[in-house]
Amino acid sequence: MSVDRPLVRAPELPSLSWLNAPQAMTLADLRGRVVLLHMWDYTCINCLRTLPYVRAWWDRYENAGLTILGVHTPEFSFAHHQKHVAAAAGRLGIGWPILLDNDQRLWTALANRYWPTFYLVDGKGYLRYSKAGEGDYGATEQALQELLREIDPVVSLPAHLDPLTPEDSPGAVCLPHTPELQSNSLGNSNALGAIPEILEQGRFYLEGTWEPIADGLTLVESPGAIVLPFRAASAFAVLAPGSDPSVLPAKPVRARLEVDGRDLGPDHFGDDAFSEDGRTWMRIDAPRLYSLARGLDPSEHVLRLSLDEPGFTFYAFSFGACLAAPTPSFVPLQEAPPC
Repeated sequence: MSVDRPLVRAPELPSLSWLNAPQAMTLADLRGRVVLLHMWDYTCINCLRTLPYVRAWWDRYENAGLTILGVHTPEFSFAHHQKHVAAAAGRLGIGWPILLDNDQRLWTALANRYWPTFYLVDGKGYLRYSKAGEGDYGATEQALQELLREIDPVVSLPAHLDPLTPEDSPGAVCLPHTPELQSNSLGNSNALGAIPEILEQGRFYLEGTWEPIADGLTLVESPGAIVLPFRAASAFAVLAPGSDPSVLPAKPVRARLEVDGRDLGPDHFGDDAFSEDGRTWMRIDAPRLYSLARGLDPSEHVLRLSLDEPGFTFYAFSFGACLAAPTPSFVPLQEAPPC
């Protein structure tokens, strides 16, 4: 057995707002079904990487007795606004119900500590399994199948999923990389900032005139820039086009993106990067996580976001360095491919 004994009752769901649900839901109403609670935040890259598996389980097991409930607990102040979470759910193709746990009520009741975390509740309302972080998807699927068979011993269930991304395949390796950096990792003054000659790993640097807001930094006079030394194969950033999360500007803010003093080639574009006139750009249209660069040589790099418009707000950088096995033949960004 990969599930725990039925000793601890799951806390009841608090009376809060929901998305993708016609009315408030309770665990009492879901007795007789297995419930997967997915603790997540739409700005968390680790959470987003779990979504293909959650979506696949929803498709595979909903008719067999599984109910999936997303529990959205915001990390940043702007994610308390329901419209931003609803937009993210639509963009990410999430159709299952989402509880908006803005005040961490269910997070606290579960003594949760991490984004993401999975909890499985059996058909009688007991907590039977938990898994913090990414990975071990086969173990989680095995646990939910065991709980479905407790309800119906003759239920027909499919074979476990194969890994859905190369980085989840057997033999994949996750290399050391720069940790998540938020606004408290600023390496120079945020007023009339200037970039120093020596850049320290684990810090980012501002150029121009910026001011702090609740949990971010806003460019108040253009031009400006963010310069970041980092070690990773992929880079992400939580950004917004303005400092007021309740109001979206009439047009997106554009940012020029360079890595190691050069524009990116298409093989290194993050999902939100694009090329125009031979330069690499980002279009910042809403407060969310943006994919900047990927497929880099997982060594040291320097990223620069240059801005010609005020209002741009920075919240956090995050990184990835998980590589499929065998080790891919990355083309280092600083080297031109052979002709």
